Parts: sequence; structure tokens; C-alpha cells
Amino acid sequence: MREFGVALLLCCLMACVTPSGGEFRLSWDAVPGDDIVGYNVYRSELSGQGYRRINTDPLPQPSYTDSDVGRGKTYYYRVTTVNTAGLESEFSEERSKTVD
Repeated sequence: MREFGVALLLCCLMACVTPSGGEFRLSWDAVPGDDIVGYNVYRSELSGQGYRRINTDPLPQPSYTDSDVGRGKTYYYRVTTVNTAGLESEFSEERSKTVD
């Protein structure tokens, strides 16, 4: 449930490609505040829809490596902030990357 607003910018998305696939390293600016416990990362293969959370627990650091990506596919990412009450912020802006 997204109930509090925090400006969040997913700023960096770098790809590392191997013969069998690849991985994306995502990073964003940390959100200040004593009530912030972490971040959730969401991914979709469609722009603007169908996002699913890909981390199991809120991430304590403003970065994530997605190693479940396939060659030739484009992935779309958004991030939320989670507070001590378990509430999530609105989605960050969407960022995308294709595994070449």
C-alpha cells in the first residue's frame, strides 16, 4: 500500500552482459529520514504497467543488482521507499534497459 509521498529518483542503471545473459546494477539517491527502513525494486517487461517486486525484503542501501535478466529483452524498473510503518512511497520515475 503506497500511502506516503517521497521524491525518489532512480538515477543509474548499468548493464553487465555475459554469454548466458546479464545483470543490471541499479542505484538511486538515498532518501533522508529516521523513519525510512529501506527500498523496494519493481520490474516489468512492459512500460508503465505490470510491475512486480523483485526483492524479498526492503533493501537497506540505495542499490540493487538484478541478475535474472535475459539477452535481447528490455526491462523497466521503478523503486519505492518503505517507512517504519511498512508503508511505501509512490513509484519513482521509470527507467529501462535492454540486454544486448
